[in-house]
Amino acid sequence: MIEELRELNFSKLINLDFPQIESYTFSDYRRNHYEHYPIKSYCISCEKKNWHRAVNDRSFQLSYLSHGAHSADFIESLKSPLESLNDWHDESVMFIYDIPTDNEIYTEVNYLNYSKRPAKKWCWIEGEANSLNQFQATAESHFMLSTILTFRLANAYVTHLVKCGMSNPEQQVKAINSYQEDCIRNCFREFLAYEINILKPRVIFAIGTLVEQKLFDLVGNSYLIQPLPHPKTLQGSLSDEEFQVLYFWLILRALFKTSVISLEEAKELTETFLHQFTPI
Repeated sequence: MIEELRELNFSKLINLDFPQIESYTFSDYRRNHYEHYPIKSYCISCEKKNWHRAVNDRSFQLSYLSHGAHSADFIESLKSPLESLNDWHDESVMFIYDIPTDNEIYTEVNYLNYSKRPAKKWCWIEGEANSLNQFQATAESHFMLSTILTFRLANAYVTHLVKCGMSNPEQQVKAINSYQEDCIRNCFREFLAYEINILKPRVIFAIGTLVEQKLFDLVGNSYLIQPLPHPKTLQGSLSDEEFQVLYFWLILRALFKTSVISLEEAKELTETFLHQFTPI
């Protein structure tokens, strides 16, 4: 599974100059001073079909290029290794956000007649991470790490619905509702469909209403899709603690519903949440 995901992320999507890319790990990234190896090329499938510009402003085009991350990557990034994964859950689950927008981890790379900004840093992970003592639901990297640790998910995977973010020369960005429908469907065929097929997840967590709608259009009822509200849509309306509670219960319910976790474990997690997490 992980070898196939490596090929997809670091050869087809972003092509790194690394021998035997299927064995590329976070440790290799760490040895390279927390940067990916040189980027030789990247996906230009939508550019070739002229699907790379915004529908409402042609000065915006596909630019930032992200990749997915697996539980193994988060676990390997920890400063202090975990003692054992023997009691962790092997069932696959996916978390899908809409598009990449953070430009701090990207670097400009020219390829053929194109100039895009593929990730030079390991997406979703902020350097060496500390084990989180409680569930968090704010920053994407902290949310994913705390989710993996809290629910002991050995095969969680996070990625974007569309792998490329859209910007103009001033580095302003566009939301996913500015993308051509052909672009979204093409990226699904080229990447997300393969990721889903490789993982065969028990549940797909769709971050935001638009992602939920697009996934239903693309995969139908083949998988359980559990919507999670996008953090940006709730800013100002919910406190961090309320947001934390909402995410925890939605994830817990979906994992129990799909038999990833047992009733007994769900009760234990609930008790932990009630006693240790910040009350609202």
